[in-house]
Amino acid sequence: MANSGDSPSDPLLPVREANTPSSTPSIFSKENRRKLIKLVLVLAAVTIAVFAFIPHKKDHHGKNGDQKDWCPGHEIIRPSSYLNNNSYLDVLKTEKFQKASLKKFSGAIQIPTESYDNLKPVGEDARWNIFYKFSAYLKETFPVVYKNLKFDRVNTHGLVYTWEGSNKDLKPLLLMSHQDVVPVLGDTLDKWDYPPYAAEYDGKYVHGRGTVDTKNSLIAILEATEHLISKGFEPERSVVIAYGFDEEISGRNGGRNIGKHLLEKYGEDSFFAVLDEGNAGVIVKDGISLALPATGEKGYFDAAINLATPGGHSSIPPPHTSIGIMSELIVEIDSTPYTPIFTPVNPFFVQMQCLAKHSSKLSNKVRDAILDSEHDAKSNEIAIEYIQRELDTRFLVQTTQATDIIKGGIKANALPESVTAVVNHRISIESSVNATQEKLIGNIAKIAELHNLDFEAFGVPIITKNNGVNGIFNLTLFGPALEPAPVSPTQGLSWDILAGTIRHIFEDYTTPIENGSKEIIVGSSIMTGNTDTRWMWPLTRNIYRYLPFKATAAFNMHTVNEKLEFEAHIDSIAFYTEYIQNVDAARE
Repeated sequence: MANSGDSPSDPLLPVREANTPSSTPSIFSKENRRKLIKLVLVLAAVTIAVFAFIPHKKDHHGKNGDQKDWCPGHEIIRPSSYLNNNSYLDVLKTEKFQKASLKKFSGAIQIPTESYDNLKPVGEDARWNIFYKFSAYLKETFPVVYKNLKFDRVNTHGLVYTWEGSNKDLKPLLLMSHQDVVPVLGDTLDKWDYPPYAAEYDGKYVHGRGTVDTKNSLIAILEATEHLISKGFEPERSVVIAYGFDEEISGRNGGRNIGKHLLEKYGEDSFFAVLDEGNAGVIVKDGISLALPATGEKGYFDAAINLATPGGHSSIPPPHTSIGIMSELIVEIDSTPYTPIFTPVNPFFVQMQCLAKHSSKLSNKVRDAILDSEHDAKSNEIAIEYIQRELDTRFLVQTTQATDIIKGGIKANALPESVTAVVNHRISIESSVNATQEKLIGNIAKIAELHNLDFEAFGVPIITKNNGVNGIFNLTLFGPALEPAPVSPTQGLSWDILAGTIRHIFEDYTTPIENGSKEIIVGSSIMTGNTDTRWMWPLTRNIYRYLPFKATAAFNMHTVNEKLEFEAHIDSIAFYTEYIQNVDAARE
């Protein structure tokens, strides 16, 4: 917790020391009158200083008068086609269009483009071949797109479409999604209401793996593009559409190579904006309709901790086996959680500021605390306490740690010679991989010292007492680590276009937000997971992660009975249709 400053009472100490003893002559003497004047002046100066130090609450929200407005509001931005003739959107609600759209969306779900953690490189593993079928499906389904856009393959299965604009001076827009889905476990098949790759439509929902994550956006972007072409729209600003094929396993074959391809072609800071999957369209909190595109992502770090100790027969055990010591370490790790941090560096700060500014259901104490949390330590503590009450917000301000894998021992009567634990970390925006590693090193060193063990971290000796005779801890990376993403701006043209389009779609086009406000308040937040945008950092600062449908329309991402309201898919097409036009009309 940041120090809010010195105690306001500290400047008063010299004044107390200036008091005169009881034997001092009357205060009305000439000498004492001078002292009294000095004392009054000192007290006045101290009072002014203390008064200036204390944060003053100048309105009923408790908000400082000079404090930045973190939730300023955004104008609705409508494309000229809507203002002149909104038939671009009207046709999306026709039976003919929706019937064709359902067929396109369902067909994509029916191809099981699963990605697996143990996949070998492209060309060395037959499980990649399903992506040939998927790309063939897209080519067959969207002939207008393939006729009018330039198409490139990147590392075989990465798909990049370029809709060339007429004005080469304008930075292009990058729209992203990914083709792959998380695997369906065979043991769960009997728990699905419908087969996971049947893409059944029950009149409201489309059921199946990938409906939410994220073939909805993949197909909706292509449908919007095809729709705009059919209306005669010709962009001045180029639009690039990029689909990776292994996002669910970190994107090292797909997203990484697409990022390199685009960087080589366009250069650094060359894009107007990047829009990828992310936070779902609109949520309702305390009666307020909030749209919260993610402008940042937490970092990622998996640590493998191995403890090697002498083996032997279990009938003559040491005081603690390696499994017992590792268990003690896990307890030590869990009992020292990371300190929550709530600062304007974190985009989630904006989300809470918007809630405090607009909600009528927060208590005055919590509202004032959130609004004053940037400058007042006590208010910051109260805000954090409120945030941590809810599981869905608790870890947006805190690095998480979770021991997810543990392996050790091979026989009931043999002492385990090796035990390994894997600890997953999602790193808070204000922190770093290095700070997370240092905390873990401290945990391990404590247990190593307690049991007289040696310890090596990332190839560097930390404790060397016995040449590993009693045992040795070894800390290594379990896969590549990732720093927290650079935070994208929430001021400027790129953000204003996104926010204005969100308001346009959810206030002008979609059905009303149930139990929410008519006006959509657009703020920002973060993602606890990571997307293929990690590979696009050099292309622009304006990277946004957002799925344009109501949060209540999507269910069970990554698990049994994943499903999406079909209406949400149509809403997504509407959003991309309008967003492409709004970006095209924008001028830096």
